[in-house]
Amino acid sequence: MPLSGTGRIVCPARRQALRPFACENGIVTRRTTTVSLDENLMTEVHAAAQRSGLSDDEVIEQALRRFVGLEVLDELWSRNHLSEAEAMEIATSELRALRSEHKAS
Repeated sequence: MPLSGTGRIVCPARRQALRPFACENGIVTRRTTTVSLDENLMTEVHAAAQRSGLSDDEVIEQALRRFVGLEVLDELWSRNHLSEAEAMEIATSELRALRSEHKAS
């Protein structure tokens, strides 16, 4: 997700409709949690954070997003240049075509 000028992660309106539980007023809500991680892994996380200029939390969050597949959704959304009406028109057209195929078979 893109970062705002304040460094907070911004939740675009389109994603808000997909994952409303994650957004509040366009800003991703945060929840503090505790996990136990390998000490060597945390050393590597800290080193990666230092190299990239990110916090340890941001490095861990990015890794988790990749692991659960959210990075793919973010990439797809960034390439989406359709209006909501155009997307709905395509979806409706595809649904009609699929229904026609099912009726024919």
